[in-house]
Parts: sequence; structure tokens; C-alpha cells
Amino acid sequence: MPTLKGPIQFTGTLDELIAYKTKHSDKIIVRRKPFISKDAYKKAPQYAAMRQNSAEFTGAAYAGKMVRMALGPLMQLADYNMTPALNSFCRAIQQRDTWGKRGQRAICFSTHKEAFGSLVFTKQYHFDSIFKQRPVAELLREKAELHIQLNELVPGFNFYQPWNKAYFRIIGCMGAIEDLHFTDKGYDKRHQQTLLPNATVYSDWMPSGKKVNAHSMMIRLPNPELLQQETTSLLGAIGIQMGQAGLFGEINPVKYASTARILAAC
Repeated sequence: MPTLKGPIQFTGTLDELIAYKTKHSDKIIVRRKPFISKDAYKKAPQYAAMRQNSAEFTGAAYAGKMVRMALGPLMQLADYNMTPALNSFCRAIQQRDTWGKRGQRAICFSTHKEAFGSLVFTKQYHFDSIFKQRPVAELLREKAELHIQLNELVPGFNFYQPWNKAYFRIIGCMGAIEDLHFTDKGYDKRHQQTLLPNATVYSDWMPSGKKVNAHSMMIRLPNPELLQQETTSLLGAIGIQMGQAGLFGEINPVKYASTARILAAC
């Protein structure tokens, strides 16, 4: 196995070379990238599993993008790159398809709605550690409405904000997603053209050091008659974003001082 020596050392990829270290050695090992012709990749039977995996990863990426679009601005509250996490989440749902052929398995959100509660927007401070009493959410599918009821917020009792910022606001979000199926042209991308509806509501900025009375929020999607198909799922989510006063008295959001969670799916 060739190793890299001399004044220029690197790990990673450089043109056709891949340089890396192994667990129990400080030496840098160098190897060439394996070459597969485009024609062989498309037709050779020994690459069938590779083609199937590639097709399914592509489908999971499409589905992950659909979820990102449905959750709208709440994605900006994440304290890490959620795209790989969403793609892995969609891939896990895809692997639950036991009737589809490998390489063509569907991503059926409609039969795994309960799984959305496992998605994590922030790793440092989870939503439930900020709101000690989780808001009550009611998702009305026939009206395409999300009703969120927030309890009275008392700092130090049921509301904890570790960022020590003067203001906060609540963001409610609702969006539609579709099950993703394989077609004779690959995974169906029509959702990218139809732009499934989503809506977001922002509360006023509120002082984080004072008690806030109980209040409610309502989000409604347009054209609810378009959302009655069984393959369509609705997601309802909530986020909290901290703010601080600017030079001219305006309140500006503070980056990475936020958290969010999915409240309901139907």
C-alpha cells in the first residue's frame, strides 16, 4: 500500500487520488479512485446493487427537500445542518417499504406520521427543555388548519431561556407533503413543480423576563380541498426565536438562539 511522504501532505481527495489515515497508524495511505465507465455502471450486472442504492438515495433526497419546504422558516432555527438528518429520516421510512422492489421502494409519509416526532431541530437545547409545558396542538385536516394553545409562560417556572436575550417570539408553521413513489421515469418529482402549500405565523416580540399570558395561534393553508388525498400528509410545527434590540430600537432575531419541534402530523 503506497504512503504519502515529503513536505506536501494531505488527506482527502485530489484529482484521481484519495489520501487517508487508518485508525492505528499515523501514515497517510494513498490510492487511486476506482474507475467505472458510465456504460458499465448503467448496464453491468455487478453494479446492480450500486444502481439500486443510488436510485433510492436520490428518492430520499427528493423527499427530504419536500419536508424542508413544508417546514419553511423553522428550518432556519436549527443549530446544525438538518439536510443529512432529514435525508436519513426519509431513507429509514423508505426501508420500511416491504412490498416495493429494491431500488424502487416508496417513501410513504402517510403510514409513518408518528415518526416525525423524532426529528430534532436543535442539538444543544431541545424545545421541551425551553417550554416545560408543551403547547397543545390540534391539526384539522378537513379545514387544513393548525390550532396551537400556549399556556401562561412564567420565566423560571415553565419557561427557560438559556441564551439570556431580552425578547422572544413564537413561530407557528404548517405544511403539506406527499408520499413519494417510483415511476417509469424514476422517483416522481411533481411535488417540486406543484409547490405544496405551507404557511407561517409569527407572534409579536415579547419580553423574555416577564410573564406572558396564555394565548393561541391559528395557521391555515390555502385550497384545503386540494389536500384531501390519502397520500397527502400535513405537518404542524412550532419554534421559538430570541431577539435583541438594534441600534434604532428595532428587534432583530439572534442567530442560533432558537429551537423548534414538530407538534402534530396527520
